[in-house]
Amino acid sequence: MMKGKALWVENPVDIFYLTGVQLSSGIVLVTKSSSRLFVDGRYTEAAKKTSSISVANRDPVMIKKNLPKTLYFDQNTISYGRYLDLSKSYGGKWMPVDSPIANLRMVKDAGEIKAMKKSSKLLWEGFQFLTKKLKRGMTEWEAMLLLEAYVKANGASGFSFDPIIAFGPNTAMPHYHTGHAKLKASDIVLVDAGVVVDGYCSDMTRTFFVGTPSTKLALVLQTTIAAQKAALSHCKPGVKLKDLDLAARAVMKKAGLEEYFVHSLGHGIGLEVHEGPRLSSKGVDKHVKLLEGMIVTVEPGLYVPGLGGARWEDTIVITSKGYQNFYPQK
Repeated sequence: MMKGKALWVENPVDIFYLTGVQLSSGIVLVTKSSSRLFVDGRYTEAAKKTSSISVANRDPVMIKKNLPKTLYFDQNTISYGRYLDLSKSYGGKWMPVDSPIANLRMVKDAGEIKAMKKSSKLLWEGFQFLTKKLKRGMTEWEAMLLLEAYVKANGASGFSFDPIIAFGPNTAMPHYHTGHAKLKASDIVLVDAGVVVDGYCSDMTRTFFVGTPSTKLALVLQTTIAAQKAALSHCKPGVKLKDLDLAARAVMKKAGLEEYFVHSLGHGIGLEVHEGPRLSSKGVDKHVKLLEGMIVTVEPGLYVPGLGGARWEDTIVITSKGYQNFYPQK
């Protein structure tokens, strides 16, 4: 067994981030001076062609011979049972650490930003296609299938999450499951969707009316959009995440609607649709500061039970002086 320390990585998303190889099972071992990807026979040839680091056979005996004495692992992606198994199989000292790769993934490089812009562009085109196809009597599910067909035909490998397409009172449920409600002439419509292109996710929500809105729902949507603008005005390097949430809440409170905001303001996004950090004035990330290269969603929402709700979500990248929105604005 070698002296020194190493980071043991098993999470497939983290492995893709580190190596460029997509697989369901593998190990990356990172030391101070080198890194190596270990795969079994299913992935050997593909990994050698695409990996950015050296590739070796996943032979437990050979791995054990070349392990350092101290091994760090991500406590959020390796279970306690797996930790016990690793300790027994490989020996050495295994030390848990908090999200070492996920923390790196919070700040995107130029290639990642380009990929996410591409994913967002396709999502926007799909949304425009869908809004032109919506008609009275169409079900939420039929609308979702139209969107799915379009984005897959134009380069998406799939959705980055199950899309939410809600009509009428169903919009009052933040995590509504797209169903079979039919579009009515006076409905409010909420479309929350994301696609995966080249491994990277997009995410956007728009809320709109197909007829004349009620006074209350019009205020709900107007306040939601105003709250997002207030939060976006704070988006620049060095600003704490809690300040974005508080800015949005101030607008909602002034309108007498803050009680209907029941989720966080947003989240990081990249190889997964939900990554760190979490945009909130509460919780572990409230004092985290925005950094150039961070990509986050800003998505305030107001949900009035029995009436309807609104959410307005954009994905932005923090720049040296502010931010850039991935979606066109009014």
